[in-house]
Formats: sequence, C-alpha cells, structure tokens
Amino acid sequence: MTDSRVEELGSEACTLRWSVRSSFRDYVRTLPDGREELFGLSTLTQGRLQFALATEPGNQWPGSEPAASVPTDRTYAFVGAIAWWGHGGALDVELRDPQVHLAVSGRSTVSVAIKNTGDRSAIAAFTEWKVVGPNILIPLPRLTWAGVSLLGDVYQVGDALDPMEVGPLADPRACPADEPIT
Repeated sequence: MTDSRVEELGSEACTLRWSVRSSFRDYVRTLPDGREELFGLSTLTQGRLQFALATEPGNQWPGSEPAASVPTDRTYAFVGAIAWWGHGGALDVELRDPQVHLAVSGRSTVSVAIKNTGDRSAIAAFTEWKVVGPNILIPLPRLTWAGVSLLGDVYQVGDALDPMEVGPLADPRACPADEPIT
C-alpha cells in the first residue's frame, strides 16, 4: 500500500523502527484465527517495523541544529499502520500513524490515531531517551491507560513496550520535526 504522505528521501530517510510489543504480536500469531496486517510498513530484522516519516503540513525542521542536539521539545510524525484481529473479532486492534512527542525534560509520549475517529491518544510514556550517533533511542516506553485500553485491557499501566529508534537525524531534511510543543 502506498501512502502519499511518505517522504521520498531514499534509504537515509528518517524512520521510526519499533516492534510495538513482541509478546502481544507473538500471542496473536498463536490464535487459530489470529491475523497481523501491515499497511505502509516494512519489516526489519527481529520483527521490527519501519514507519516512514509523514510529510503533513507543519512537519518541518525548525532550524539547522546538529543531530546530537535536540534543544527543544519536538514531535516526530510517521505514517503506516499495524492491525491485529482474532477471537472471532473480539480482538480488533489498530495502531496507526504514530507520533513521538519528545520532551527535553520531563515526560515524553507516543500517540497514535484512533481507529474510525481521527482523534489521537497517548498510548505510551517515557522519561529516558538518548541521542546515539544519528538516532534517538527510546529504551523503555511504558503503557498509559489509553495504551492498555488499545491493547484490549490485558496489560497494566506502566508495562513496557519494545524499545524505539527514530532517525537518522544527521541531515535535518531527513528527519524534520514539528514545531516545538507548548
């Protein structure tokens, strides 16, 4: 599936690389009627998914600071979706168009578009992240109430999701950020 909001910058384009929660994905695969469907995503090694950078209006780099420096709060918006289905439709989950809301200090979040509503919800939060080379690494995003609800109320608030990686940031055109968060 081709998405017109995907930036065409080649192999050095900024992407979000994330497995979401490997144990959940493994569980769905074991269901007799379990399905996982990818829309506009590619699969990398170890089951990681690659979400492409969105080119929506306003998703632009507001300066030319070095990659190792993220001086203000940023939002990195990506496109693509992963959907899970099983238990005769009782399990019907979609994670679409994630955004990483990176706070220089304090609580950062990951939000997704909510199925059939157009609204966004913060499904994960984290306080630790680091710039390693041209990438931002998020080692331990944790579920929020909205994330628990999205995944069918089978996890607890604060349960870990898989690590995330955003980048490369070496070329500001390759991974623009939204305007600073207020």
